[in-house]
Amino acid sequence: MKSNKIFFLALGVCLILGLLGEVKAQFMPTVYDHVYGKDVRFTRLCADFPNGDVVTIGENGGRVMVSWFDRQGECLLSRTFNPDEFTGILNVLPLKDGKVLLTGVRSSSDRTGDAPGGQMLVLSRQGQISHDISFGRPGTRVTGGRMLASGGFVICGDTPVDDGGRSGFVCKVSADNRLVYTYIATAGETCTGIDVLGGHTEYLHAAFSAGEKEGASVVRLDENGKPFFITQLPDRTFHIEKMISTNEGKIYIVGEGEKTGGAVIKIREEGDIVFQKQIIPVTSATKLDQLIVCPTGEVLVGGNDLNNSYYALLRSDGTELTSSIDKGVIAGMTHNPLNGDCVVSLYEPITEKGKIVKLSRQGRHLYEKATATDYTELRINSSGDLLMASAMSGRLSMLSGLGELQFDRYVTEGAPAHFLSVSLPANGEAVFLGEGARIAKLAHGVFLSDIQIMKPIAGTTTAVFTVSLSGYSYSEEGAPLPVTVNYKTRPITASEGVNFDPVAGTLSFIPATDGSDRYVSKFTVEVPVNANDLLEGDRVFALDLSDVKNSYMIRNSSKATIIDQPALVQLIGTKPGLEGESDIIYELGIFKTNGKALTNSTKSNIIVDGVYGKSTADGLDFEIGRLPRLIIEPGKHSGTFNVVTREDTRYESVKNVVIDFNKIYAMSDVDLSFGSTQLSCAGLLYDQPAMVAIEALGDYGRKNNVISGFCKISLLRAKDGALQTNNSGGDVVLTVAVDSSSTAVLGKDFVLTNIYDLRILPDGNSSAVNLSGVVLYSLETDPRSVMVNLEGVQGVKDAGKITVSPDKSKARFMIKGNN
Repeated sequence: MKSNKIFFLALGVCLILGLLGEVKAQFMPTVYDHVYGKDVRFTRLCADFPNGDVVTIGENGGRVMVSWFDRQGECLLSRTFNPDEFTGILNVLPLKDGKVLLTGVRSSSDRTGDAPGGQMLVLSRQGQISHDISFGRPGTRVTGGRMLASGGFVICGDTPVDDGGRSGFVCKVSADNRLVYTYIATAGETCTGIDVLGGHTEYLHAAFSAGEKEGASVVRLDENGKPFFITQLPDRTFHIEKMISTNEGKIYIVGEGEKTGGAVIKIREEGDIVFQKQIIPVTSATKLDQLIVCPTGEVLVGGNDLNNSYYALLRSDGTELTSSIDKGVIAGMTHNPLNGDCVVSLYEPITEKGKIVKLSRQGRHLYEKATATDYTELRINSSGDLLMASAMSGRLSMLSGLGELQFDRYVTEGAPAHFLSVSLPANGEAVFLGEGARIAKLAHGVFLSDIQIMKPIAGTTTAVFTVSLSGYSYSEEGAPLPVTVNYKTRPITASEGVNFDPVAGTLSFIPATDGSDRYVSKFTVEVPVNANDLLEGDRVFALDLSDVKNSYMIRNSSKATIIDQPALVQLIGTKPGLEGESDIIYELGIFKTNGKALTNSTKSNIIVDGVYGKSTADGLDFEIGRLPRLIIEPGKHSGTFNVVTREDTRYESVKNVVIDFNKIYAMSDVDLSFGSTQLSCAGLLYDQPAMVAIEALGDYGRKNNVISGFCKISLLRAKDGALQTNNSGGDVVLTVAVDSSSTAVLGKDFVLTNIYDLRILPDGNSSAVNLSGVVLYSLETDPRSVMVNLEGVQGVKDAGKITVSPDKSKARFMIKGNN
């Protein structure tokens, strides 16, 4: 059974409450943009909480629901009401203690049908309910209320009456839920405003508007509900759109009537009407619903008829300072409470064009700016900047005090989007309510961006992070709040001490007293970045923000990419090869541009490919079909490639094998090159040792009077005696002498014709040479011997080593006797 208290009333009242606030920023990022369920539909939101909370009213499955979200958009509470609690919530009002006052209508499970139809309750963000009270007869609506300093409430609404119409009511409820008084309007069908004034002694102003039933009135009630005055408006058809009470007790109301048209009315403290000034002529579509009373006394009013918009700035006595009639509608109005400047937003739906007009308190036009949307929500901050929001297009913009555009953005980045409503609460945020269950919040916040920095070749350099605050949030009193945020580095792929030195600390953004930092404020955080002897590719570390106070964390982490230093692949050296015995070895390494060696720390092979260039060696000297590929493994500074040499039967000079390295395969984030298009490396190939040997050709008769070969000297491979051709490019010069053991006498018995010019020619075909001579006629009858010694050999300077065979350095032949 429900335990709430029930108050039966005869009449009711309606309250439309609007909380105005200040917003201050040059850029407002998105804090969150969420859709909270596909079966939920939000219809109203309240964002007027200093801590950034948002409360929404909606329905789920045909039942009324309330949802409560924290400053980051996390749902703290979602409560669905039964019909005997709420069938409709007509108003949600924030209270100073962080709770909300919900007012609306309910249905009754009572079979008699006589149960109250109006409902109010107070709800906390933890879901606790207090002041659960029902009002009036069936059909009663509770449309608004105010919390009193004593903890009680003033509630207003409207209810059916016996004659078939409706009447308004105002009642006061104590902190312990006792009914203190009920006031029933003598004229007026609905209540369009209540103001609670006074200090120790409270009093109340209430405005009751005409509806289907004629009659409109404004009343002042004391703390016990006793009327101090009741002022009935002359035009009994006057529909009151808005009421504002000054601290001195003066009352301003705007609205429209069949006789007065759109008019502004001022009522003095005693209840007398000071003036009633028509702003809009009488038409069927006349509506004067905009009212601002400046602290300096000026009054700004505005409204529309079927075709035109109207606004006027008046002195407190009703004297006109300036006025305007234009096409379209008045979309919104605001003022600067510090200097009295006023701003009017106009919009022409047919052309989809509008304008922003700024007026001084004296009525002078300060600027006029064209717009392309209907800015219905306007706020001027203490620095004179104007924040403007449009629900129709999902747009948020700011003009400076001089009319300069500070920023202009859509909630959905880069494209307009339709929203149901938008709120600019006093804490400096912007909250958009979209179709279904979409809520988007834009607010001042702390953010930072990713950066890149080159790794130094030597020593250290500095990575500079920029931590930005887009603007300050505001206290309930309108003062900008200082912001603090902690920062700390975090390794990702970079290593502390190797790539960077860790840092941590706190940043404090303190608002300047002159407003010079009212736009984006910035701090820098410096992180030392170290050189090392590693080729490692790009390395990443982060700067994380945490524990932000009095602001939002738009982006709480930034990555710093340390771009590895440029590196070179260079030739360390080559090791000459020996034909058929050892390979030619090429060694390449990785180096900094200053020549210091680097180690491959990329965790993958570095592959260097090449092709054979213009070499003096050919395919008979080395395995030319094996393409050059060199690998520098992880953890290594260098790699080698071996050219496999081949064995042939050519006696050759030293040759070279040229490799043009022209491709490097490494990790994509490594800046590794040859310093030019290719790296040409030449390795030397030395021929195998060779030897020369004498082979005798036979004996000769004494009558041999022709030149003939006495012996043959051959060019042989030293290791196995294989016959070689002279391809060295120079003669192999031989030194031969007649041994003293010879019995034949040189010059008497024989002569050697080429002993002093004995050489193996370098024609590529010659592999031997004959020692030629002539046997001379002699009367000797005994045979005589000739012993030839191969005493030396000389080849080309850079050819392979060549020696005289120790086993075949002598040759003997016989000259037969003359018998």
